[in-house]
Amino acid sequence: SDLAGGGATGPDLITNGDFGTGTLAGWGTLGSVTTQVTAGTLEFYRGAVFPPPVVAQATGQAIAANQVLTATVSLGNSSPVRKRVLLLVNDNDFSDLFACTFWLEPGTALAPYALTGWTTKAWTNAAVSVYPSTQYDSGTPANNPWIRLDDVTLRVTPGAVTPGTTCAE
Repeated sequence: SDLAGGGATGPDLITNGDFGTGTLAGWGTLGSVTTQVTAGTLEFYRGAVFPPPVVAQATGQAIAANQVLTATVSLGNSSPVRKRVLLLVNDNDFSDLFACTFWLEPGTALAPYALTGWTTKAWTNAAVSVYPSTQYDSGTPANNPWIRLDDVTLRVTPGAVTPGTTCAE
């Protein structure tokens, strides 16, 4: 399938996207990010500015050029302040990617978000990366509660024709 559309949606490429293992199994972190899994939901917040903190999963799956991909996530914010999250779908070497920024209002429950775009070249290792873009606000987690992440999926979606990157809340 290609950008012309049509075809069946592929299988979910993400493992432990619901954090049902109670751990970060299948996921990795980089930079100053603090994480915990509570009741099957990943909770995290950002620390220092550099390197940019991230929670990510490389799937090990190659994707052909011009394939439409859709990532879905549930995001929430237990913080009393507005938070910004960057969602990236990328080749794990960052040679190609598409991204959306989502703002999470204070105290919001988990809600669905989606990112659809396409590969501009063949990928060797499709990945989903979630960056907590809002700086850590204080010296203790009690004053800066968690960005919440759950129900992460990544699928080839040839029927989801898009003129560009589509971000949906």
